[in-house]
Amino acid sequence: MQVMNLRNGLPLSDVLRRAFLRAYAHKALGLSPTITHKALAVWLTNLGYPTKISEPRSAKSQKLVLKSVPRTEEVMVLWHHLQNEFPEAKLDELLAAK
Repeated sequence: MQVMNLRNGLPLSDVLRRAFLRAYAHKALGLSPTITHKALAVWLTNLGYPTKISEPRSAKSQKLVLKSVPRTEEVMVLWHHLQNEFPEAKLDELLAAK
């Protein structure tokens, strides 16, 4: 079983943010990059999910891990933002089973 690491002091929504960046960078789950890495980082940061401009680019070198993000309330808030912005994406694949 593969997992996404928790980062000390960061909310669980950060796990979804990083998993999404990996899916976006790998053009997986129905995602096809339509905005620049910088624009994606700025959009996420403006939503309240601080993202360095380098993160979307460096996510390509990291393995995409599916079914790894717990379905907490804070995670689902970000999930809905992502799904609304990228409706073609199969983002359920990032979430752990119910």
